[in-house]
Amino acid sequence: MTVEQIFVTSTIHNKNLLNNRSQTYQSKDK
Repeated sequence: MTVEQIFVTSTIHNKNLLNNRSQTYQSKDK
């Protein structure tokens, strides 16, 4: 893997984590 690929992969992974957290908070509010 190149450094660019690692960066892109980690960025996508972080976005997925944020999405999962926001979904969890939304479900708790309901």
